[in-house]
Amino acid sequence: AGGSIGAQRWILTAGTDRALRLTSLIRDEQSTELSQGAGLRKLARKRGAVLEELRVPPVIDVDVSGAKEREWANVVSVHRDEAGARVWSTERAAMGDLFLESTDAAVVSGARQLSACALSNCGNFAYVGTESGVLDRFNMQSGAHRGTLVWSKALGRAHKEAIVGLTADSLGRYLISAGQEGNLHVWNATTQQPARVIELDSPPTLLRLSPASTQLVAVASDDLCVRLVDIEAGRCVRRFGPHRNLVRDISLSADGVLLSTASADGLIRTWHVATATLVDAFRPVKPPVGLAHSASSEYLATIHAGDRAIKTWANGLHFGYRRIRAVAEPARARDANAFADQKVVAGGTVEDEVEPALVPGTVSLGSAGLRGWQQLANVRAILARNRAPELVEKPKHAPFLLPIAPGLDGDRFIVEDPDAVRDDPVSQVLPRASAAKAASVTVDEVGDSDSEGGEWNADLPPGALVDSDDAAQGSDEEEPVNERDRTGRLAASSRIFSFGGLDACSEWCGSLRRWAAAAEAGDKKARDIRAASLASLASQSAAAASNEIALLRGLDRIAFVRALRDELQHPS
Repeated sequence: AGGSIGAQRWILTAGTDRALRLTSLIRDEQSTELSQGAGLRKLARKRGAVLEELRVPPVIDVDVSGAKEREWANVVSVHRDEAGARVWSTERAAMGDLFLESTDAAVVSGARQLSACALSNCGNFAYVGTESGVLDRFNMQSGAHRGTLVWSKALGRAHKEAIVGLTADSLGRYLISAGQEGNLHVWNATTQQPARVIELDSPPTLLRLSPASTQLVAVASDDLCVRLVDIEAGRCVRRFGPHRNLVRDISLSADGVLLSTASADGLIRTWHVATATLVDAFRPVKPPVGLAHSASSEYLATIHAGDRAIKTWANGLHFGYRRIRAVAEPARARDANAFADQKVVAGGTVEDEVEPALVPGTVSLGSAGLRGWQQLANVRAILARNRAPELVEKPKHAPFLLPIAPGLDGDRFIVEDPDAVRDDPVSQVLPRASAAKAASVTVDEVGDSDSEGGEWNADLPPGALVDSDDAAQGSDEEEPVNERDRTGRLAASSRIFSFGGLDACSEWCGSLRRWAAAAEAGDKKARDIRAASLASLASQSAAAASNEIALLRGLDRIAFVRALRDELQHPS
């Protein structure tokens, strides 16, 4: 529930958290919750209870008046499972001390509930209705009971069934009550006597007074329609709807031009009162449960199910950028089985159903806006304006493993030149003799950064580095092995393992196996080279080894690790 009070700067709301709040329309820092008693939080901590359990029960109905805001309580509310109404003061932002207990015995015993409440426009009297049809009047200053309104002695109460709505006119002359039996009762507010009865076509569910008139009330009924009733004439003057589901709230603008409804189908509809036409309909993200127009008719405030925020919407008619014209309701989702009944033409599209003309021999004009028709003449210009200036090229995928080449100045990535002419477009692996020569050049030029051989080695791909001793076994010449040559072979082997690819690592493991076989045959030189290589691997670069192993993938990585582990665990 909600309403505007004071200088129309506040919105009063009641939520399912059992709290009443004042929300400022100017500064959010001024928003506050109406206090329900001092020490409520302290009592909750002392009892170990949840704060919501110590608050008043959820609100059923609430009404507010700004006439006596500074003198006494100006808000009245009825709550679930309570036998009386409570009063609140927006000036003190707290609950009052008065409790307006109903005279209905069924409500006092707990068999029935309070159902509706209202404040007189002067702020002096509060009216409380029950589900039994009993209507009581109380003084807001003292809380004294000022009488029970009875429609007839035979009936003994205000209505035969539950009272679903109460409202008082702005001049203080009439009180209007809506009963579930389908009648509107108009009371003389001064004498508390019946003035007239208005029979409705359907039982009412909601009742709201028009702020722009003292004799027009909006009534929502079970037939999903909203009716505007003239209480002076005693008849319905406008009918809005039907809606697709139950109407949850109604609000009329302060100037009386618009009527807005929130229904259970999730739509917020706005109707033009004079012509009874739908001028706006939209579906918010969450279903609306309440709404209220501002006093200046500039904005519409709405609250939604499962949402703690209050949303405000601008009135386009007030600001002048909207015209009054009929609109169609948003389309509803259709059942999938409903498409089976549609006719399909040869082109593959669904045949549209053409509505018959209102008058035979005439053409019915559409309700589309002028802007939509104007854009048809400029469709090509719009398409040319919205066309992308150039197609976005898809970026090239980088390889999973970037090749790295060692150099005297550090490692670097190998970037292939796309314009380079390759002799062998299939394989880039050097022949074994060329690889041996490359390895020997690298070994001979270690430590000389200005040498030609070091620069040439930096440009070699990792797979081209193989062990020089293993490559030399394939040649007919036999070179003497000195200390520098053996150290160079170890360095080349370390580079092969640390920076080479999977092929280079496999070559290195094969060299170890061949050295082991030669050592078993009695070759002392092969035994020394293999022992020195294993010692260099164990002491030199465990991090580089783990790095290279981590880059290998799949079964090749597992096979390589197992082979390397066997070589390390079983040296010859």
